[in-house]
Amino acid sequence: MSPDLTTRTYRTILGLLHPDRVQDPELKQRYNEAFLLWKGLEHIIPFKLTFEERTGTPKANMPPPMPKTTREMWELREKARQKRSERAKRAAATRKARSKGDAGMVR
Repeated sequence: MSPDLTTRTYRTILGLLHPDRVQDPELKQRYNEAFLLWKGLEHIIPFKLTFEERTGTPKANMPPPMPKTTREMWELREKARQKRSERAKRAAATRKARSKGDAGMVR
């Protein structure tokens, strides 16, 4: 186990201290005090955050980095255009193949 406190660990502890977890009014008050104390430490505790922990977004779904130059932007734009064109061609071929298969069927 890593000694660094991550957002997930912080939230786990916060959830365990939540006053709604207990029914006894006396315990509820103690849990509330502990919850508020822990919540107050949020700005003091140095978290080791990753993008995934901060946002819940897996790295595979992260957007690509922004282009730094106009040339990079145009290259990325052209690459995206080619991908869309290839996808459109595959979709057209699929539609054409399906329509040939449906030609003998009565609708």
